[in-house]
Amino acid sequence: MLYLLAGMYATGHYDNINDTYFRTDVTIQQLSSITQDTTTYIEESLYPKIRTLKSSNIKWEGVYYTHTSQHRITKRNIFLLQKPTVNFRIINNGIFYDRRFTPEEKGYIIALYMLCVNNTFRFDLSNSEIARRIGVSLNTWKKFREILETKGVICSFGNAPSALVDLNFENSLVLNYEYLGYRSPSMIQLEAEIKDRETLNEIEIAQEEWKNNI
Repeated sequence: MLYLLAGMYATGHYDNINDTYFRTDVTIQQLSSITQDTTTYIEESLYPKIRTLKSSNIKWEGVYYTHTSQHRITKRNIFLLQKPTVNFRIINNGIFYDRRFTPEEKGYIIALYMLCVNNTFRFDLSNSEIARRIGVSLNTWKKFREILETKGVICSFGNAPSALVDLNFENSLVLNYEYLGYRSPSMIQLEAEIKDRETLNEIEIAQEEWKNNI
């Protein structure tokens, strides 16, 4: 559901910059095309679930119909998606074009990102606690954890890019997926490598100057 909600946000817009909600009337077929999830799941599971949600974050506003040039009638649901101002995560729209992962796997990636410590890609929770927070059984979570570890998205301390680890949390797991965050894991790693090279270059210059002054 999280991945599909990301797809809905990607189609949202607001009429006034001061609006507190994004508005989307994306059709079932359009959302399926964006996310590669099935129209059956969207129509029979996602939309009914949203309509019954008692949440201020997402609201179903109703239905309207449009006529196309081919004289077809298109049904559109209208949803209001709260525009977040605090405690939110940034997801790059590249996630929708990444065919290495299924829609369900992408949902788990987003869920794990939401569980990461603020301003990091690190999560320190036990398997049982992760399963509880995501809302799945322990065995289901372990199954997807194994899949994401095999695909290199979940990394242990020793296998994660050095810029993403914290030496004080050697037992933590790291989420390494390029379409997450304002500064993605790969960007953070690249910046760290550039900084290391610049530092090394400064050291080499200082050593050369020292030799010349002897």
